[in-house]
Amino acid sequence: MVSFFLLKSYQLPTWSDLGKISVQGILLLCVANGLLTWSLEYINSGLAAIIAALVPLVCLHYSPSGFKCAKITRSMIVGLVIGLTGVLIIFILTWPVSKQVFIAGVILALLATLSWSFGTYILPSKDID
Repeated sequence: MVSFFLLKSYQLPTWSDLGKISVQGILLLCVANGLLTWSLEYINSGLAAIIAALVPLVCLHYSPSGFKCAKITRSMIVGLVIGLTGVLIIFILTWPVSKQVFIAGVILALLATLSWSFGTYILPSKDID
């Protein structure tokens, strides 16, 4: 892939960008996916899906503070509400679930959500053409 992009006249990322990309990759792939998978040992997949569906809401929290051009619009709010409602409907339709929902699983899933959201937030500052 590096050869392809070099042939297309793209520049290699700077060391600073490589650091951000590495942290982002660890947060998204290792921490978030790892914790969410681990949480499934303690909670059912429906609850994990609801918690994971909170990622856009948490990203929305970071958005105005991190991106000067980002504004929270009515269509963003409507989209978030519709998306979260859809996940809730799917979860309700799969009820009855196991009565044992451990707090550890919920905490792991919430940490995964926070990790994914923050990993999304720390994108390199340069625009990619």
